[in-house]
Amino acid sequence: LSVFSAVSITPTANWEIRLDHRFLDYSSVANTDVIMVEVTSPDLQDSNIVRGYNDVHSVGLRLGRSFSGGRGRAAMSSRWERNKVPELTATPSNVDFNKYEVGAAVQWAFSKRLAMTGQYSHHFLTSRDVDQSLHRTVADPNLDAYNHPAPLGSYNGAADTFSLFLSAFY
Repeated sequence: LSVFSAVSITPTANWEIRLDHRFLDYSSVANTDVIMVEVTSPDLQDSNIVRGYNDVHSVGLRLGRSFSGGRGRAAMSSRWERNKVPELTATPSNVDFNKYEVGAAVQWAFSKRLAMTGQYSHHFLTSRDVDQSLHRTVADPNLDAYNHPAPLGSYNGAADTFSLFLSAFY
């Protein structure tokens, strides 16, 4: 289930303010939580297959302005998004973060059918400590190539994205 809602306000012909909310129902995704209690093979002793998700809420704000008679458009935006992976089901390949994004975009229409857009965003990933997780590594040294490290620890980071694209309208 995905629900998107938005409101747009145009205080003047050249200015626009947008506010949106996105909801993604991840908590209803099928989860597999396996804790080995009794096994017939020592290879399975420490193995877990774990998936679990939180619902995702995301809120965005965008301020846009058109210029040069509508041929050019510029916008600044921000977004907050909740992480979808609970600590208990975090693995090294699916640690997720609460995210904050700040960005800007510029578009220029060369004609009614051709436009170029450039967009830059910086993503702030909030620090996250994983102290408890059901994920475990396999104990057999012969299977080391398939192991991930334990997900316990402190995580943080940031990312930048830059996009440049050409749009043709027919």
